[in-house]
Amino acid sequence: MDFRVPHFVLHDFSDGEESKVIRMILTYARVPYECKDVDRDNYILEDYPFYTLPMLEVNERKLGNVPSICRQLGWRYELSGQTVGDDSEVDMIAEKTFQTRMHIKNWLDHLDHREDHDCDVRVLIKLKKLWWFFWNYSAILLFH
Repeated sequence: MDFRVPHFVLHDFSDGEESKVIRMILTYARVPYECKDVDRDNYILEDYPFYTLPMLEVNERKLGNVPSICRQLGWRYELSGQTVGDDSEVDMIAEKTFQTRMHIKNWLDHLDHREDHDCDVRVLIKLKKLWWFFWNYSAILLFH
């Protein structure tokens, strides 16, 4: 059994999109953590679980997959539900919110390259507004 105070190191790309919810949980629980920015052009996939980021190191143990990391932090800091049903609802909301944010982010990334494609700019502007909503209110959905 390990009685050390946990040391957290969060690895992600500098934009931090995928790790935003992890950072919100750590901040909400008032847990100190270290951020390590990973260079998109110069990193070794094999260093990360399932070859993906973000990754959270807990006392040098590597954890991957955003929902799994969030679930582990929820249990560790008593932020999860009182019942299995509560936890399932939180998981559903968190996963859907994360997926939606990533879909909208992909559409916004498309905005940067719209000159190369035929697309309806009005739809993209609406998606940008929707992205702003999820960016600002995802914490409310997860912690309420």
